[in-house]
Amino acid sequence: MLSERKLGNVLVQEGVLADHELKEALEYQRKAGLSLKASLLDLGMLSEEEIIVALVSHFGFSHLRLRDYEIEEPAIAKVPREKCRQYTLIPVSLTDNLLTVAFTDPLNIPAIDELKLTTNCEILPVIAKESEINEAVNKYYERTTLQVERYRGETPAEKDTEYDDLAMFEDTDVEQYEEEEEEDVDVDDAPAIKLANFLIHDAVRASASDIHVEPREKNVGIRYRLDGVLRDQKPIPKHFQRSLISRFKIMAEMDIAERRVPQDGRIRVKVDRRIIDLRVSVLPTRWGEKVVCRILDKSSLTLDIDQLGFEPSPLSVFKTAMGLPNGIILVTGPTGSGKTTTLYAALHVLNRPDVNIVTVEDPIEYELFRINQVPVNTDAGLTFPVALRSILRQDPDIIMIGEIRDLDTLSIAIKSAMTGHVVLSTLHTNDAPSSIIRLIDMGTEQFLVASSVEMVCAQRLMRKLCDNCKQPATYPKETLERIVPLYRDATFYRGRGCDECKGLGFKGRIGVLEAMLLDGPIKDLIMGTTNAFELRKVAVKSQDMKDLKENATAKASRGITSLEEVFRVTG
Repeated sequence: MLSERKLGNVLVQEGVLADHELKEALEYQRKAGLSLKASLLDLGMLSEEEIIVALVSHFGFSHLRLRDYEIEEPAIAKVPREKCRQYTLIPVSLTDNLLTVAFTDPLNIPAIDELKLTTNCEILPVIAKESEINEAVNKYYERTTLQVERYRGETPAEKDTEYDDLAMFEDTDVEQYEEEEEEDVDVDDAPAIKLANFLIHDAVRASASDIHVEPREKNVGIRYRLDGVLRDQKPIPKHFQRSLISRFKIMAEMDIAERRVPQDGRIRVKVDRRIIDLRVSVLPTRWGEKVVCRILDKSSLTLDIDQLGFEPSPLSVFKTAMGLPNGIILVTGPTGSGKTTTLYAALHVLNRPDVNIVTVEDPIEYELFRINQVPVNTDAGLTFPVALRSILRQDPDIIMIGEIRDLDTLSIAIKSAMTGHVVLSTLHTNDAPSSIIRLIDMGTEQFLVASSVEMVCAQRLMRKLCDNCKQPATYPKETLERIVPLYRDATFYRGRGCDECKGLGFKGRIGVLEAMLLDGPIKDLIMGTTNAFELRKVAVKSQDMKDLKENATAKASRGITSLEEVFRVTG
């Protein structure tokens, strides 16, 4: 999806907007509460046409002028009007299994994936003006409503848009699991229990990482996060809302009478004879309490670091750092990028009978054998710094800190590393060099960072192409110019969509890593005045470091993922 920051950078790179104009537009956007595009139009800095021309030049999409185009009714029949409104798009033509769709944002991957799933077609995105898309939606959907219903072979009364028949949940086999009981716990047949059990069962079988239960004005939206992207499921009738949410709160041992403040809890259930943990968060919203369940399935946890999918070069750097007798190892990246899994895999390598490993986590995601895991409990005063001070009196060899959030935690981590301990932790930064700047900005001395940190790496998760339906793809010259020259002559692939991948073209995810050792030249640079750009330049020169995009492109060149996914994940 084209973020506000990315749009601004593209417009500057294409020479249609100056840096100072972008700053002015961003300030106007902040005050007016508009999108960056709307702000640019309001200020008269750019026209919609100029923005589209810049995007076409940068990304290589085709530009469709809808006022000069006759849209095909079979294409209209493939996509409901509400989806056009939701994502600002319109289908324009259907040729065999290829559906051409005009978007204002042709990088909207969730919208493209949803269309693949619901239309069972390969999607070709093109770009068009928002005003022309809205005009075309009004024009063609009003004209073709009756034809569309006949084309689909259904009438409005026949459409099944909600889970309105609870009989479908009768055979759902989800049982709340309690560790102290030897036999499975019985559950009664209340509709809310059936519905909650079905959602958990269905999400686990779909390999979802999260379940979102979202109250809306007229129904309850259900979304699963699949391979890192949220996807709509069938909504639930509004009259089930309170009982369903109460059921989740009871299972998570929350206060069901309290609806004004957020609550957190945990559920343990059996699904298909597997024990599944769910981390549950409840948040009051405009139309009721929203529930999000993070699914923690230990059977799907990969602890073999060689199976995470990293390229050989950064993986070798990571293993070198793990072999050092002391020092800090940092894994950085946004939420959901696989940082915790990578740290657990590293602990699995280091976990031997002759070492004492202690972790402090918020919360503990998976239980690990022979490792002492401490959960943060801020209500009881057990914060990261408090736990770490106690851990240092527990004769540790290796310490894992869930996240370095403040100077106090960082200071203890540095002290631990400089007194002979291996310390593993995470940060929220975009790349490896930026992590060093973040540590310094927290307020610690530069020489302490240089003396204690041994390696930093940045990580992302990318979707893998479905092996059953991927096929060679061609890309315009402008797109290939965005990748390193080494790979421009490679054969790249896209997923066509099939039953195996539920029409999405992707199945599963794989890690991509950027790793930087703090060798002599890097440590010397940290001791002086530096920035992330200089650190990256020296790392590339002194240790041939490959960045995230280059490592991701290497996977695309081998048909593991697509170039669109590379750009989505690495920018």
